[in-house]
Amino acid sequence: MARSRCRVGWFEKEDPATIPEPRADASAHFEVDGCAGDERAARKVPYDEPGSLAMLLDVKMQDDHFFDLVRFLNEKAMRRDPGRYAELARSFAGRVTAETG
Repeated sequence: MARSRCRVGWFEKEDPATIPEPRADASAHFEVDGCAGDERAARKVPYDEPGSLAMLLDVKMQDDHFFDLVRFLNEKAMRRDPGRYAELARSFAGRVTAETG
């Protein structure tokens, strides 16, 4: 059986557990190549624009995948800078309490 060459992002569809390393160069882009026979141009991912990136992911991702991403990023943030993460978590907890009563 031939392996599908359909790629979404930086990993093969049949291997979603593969997590790519972040790209440091400014020419990094998000590819959608060859899926369903479509010819699509590569699009740049706005890594240096967190608001734009968040809006893009919010619109494009299914809810379950979005919250998996949030969970994953929370874990990474906690390891990257525990103090900064704790401050952010407290601010969100306070907002949820205030907004939900």
